[in-house]
Amino acid sequence: MTRTSAAACKGWAPPSGDKIEIREMEQSLSKHSLLWQTLLRDHREFRDRVATFAECKLDRLRRPATMARTESDQLMRDLGKRLSIDLRPFMSDCHLDELHGSFALTRERIRDAGIDSLHNPGLGRVCYALTRALKPNVVIETGVAFGVTTAFFLKAMAANDSGVLHSIDLPPLGKDLTGIFVPPDLKSRWRLHRGKSRRMLKPLLSTLPSVDIFLHDSLHTYRNMRFEYETVWPHLRPGGILISDDVALNQAFENFSLMGRPSFLAMDKSSLFGIAVK
Repeated sequence: MTRTSAAACKGWAPPSGDKIEIREMEQSLSKHSLLWQTLLRDHREFRDRVATFAECKLDRLRRPATMARTESDQLMRDLGKRLSIDLRPFMSDCHLDELHGSFALTRERIRDAGIDSLHNPGLGRVCYALTRALKPNVVIETGVAFGVTTAFFLKAMAANDSGVLHSIDLPPLGKDLTGIFVPPDLKSRWRLHRGKSRRMLKPLLSTLPSVDIFLHDSLHTYRNMRFEYETVWPHLRPGGILISDDVALNQAFENFSLMGRPSFLAMDKSSLFGIAVK
């Protein structure tokens, strides 16, 4: 290579679109490498991850939900009437300010992780209000991610001085930030179970007398959502609550309601979560 051509190569940079493609290719190669490492470490987890990938691809053919959507304020009023509890005071509870302050400090501490926003804080506040109002003994959630909703549950339990939260989560490949937003002083009431809900949920339920509140926030495919709803529903106590995020993606929630026949059913218009009362 001549000196001129070498200098030209040194100063050359791919166009911005090419840079994005190169970065995506590098990320894809990294995930493939981590996936094969999983095969060496735990063959069951490897199978679960491959099956999840295929299930997500197939789910793109599903039709979105068609059920009516309710404004958030109206949903909380209607739900409060069904439960004979005014939920609105808990939506502005003083403990929520403490929790949001903790979130801000954690975001500053891990700002290099690239977390720009908190996932669905509206859902988290509803989970907080229901936990404060109903004082559940047992709550189960599937899907933890950074632990925002987890923290709302645990903050409410701390204020109530009662309850245990069981969380099932299979973290994404790469750096594990599972539950990073859960304040350390709230973790005494938290039981984290690593794995796919399809593998972990039934064994967990077999150890519990009943469930007061259940939240689906894991893999949002029709098959997985129906599995979780139908598996948990018989274990919910009368008056127990099933909450599901992202119910607008497919018809799993509305189809389940035909089988479960809940006494209350609604989909939030802004945050797109669903609530069913047994």
